[in-house]
Amino acid sequence: MKISIDVDFSRVRKDLEVTKEKAYHTLKNAVIRDTDPYVPFSNLENHTHLRETPDIGDNAKEKKQVIYDTDYAQRVYKGTGMNFDKSRHPKATAKWFEKSKKANIKKWIKSVEDVFRNGK
Repeated sequence: MKISIDVDFSRVRKDLEVTKEKAYHTLKNAVIRDTDPYVPFSNLENHTHLRETPDIGDNAKEKKQVIYDTDYAQRVYKGTGMNFDKSRHPKATAKWFEKSKKANIKKWIKSVEDVFRNGK
């Protein structure tokens, strides 16, 4: 006896793609929220603060990135010649993503797992 079964996975693929986009969005928002305390704050007048500039990117290239988009962001991130004022921002540091990742990676993984498990 021969049995033939056709399975259409297009709906599963579509649902998985939607869930994946939710997971990206959830993760990016968590990274921005949890990294914010580590991002240095400028005391200069008329100066865009790095903390106000994260861009989660809407185009395909930046979909998985959080970008701090100022002329000086890279220099501050590397910490070259920087002395961070911690009086108003005690966790401010160079390489703020690495510090935040070390403190929050388990929470971030759980938030993505929750999206795939529960759609939330």
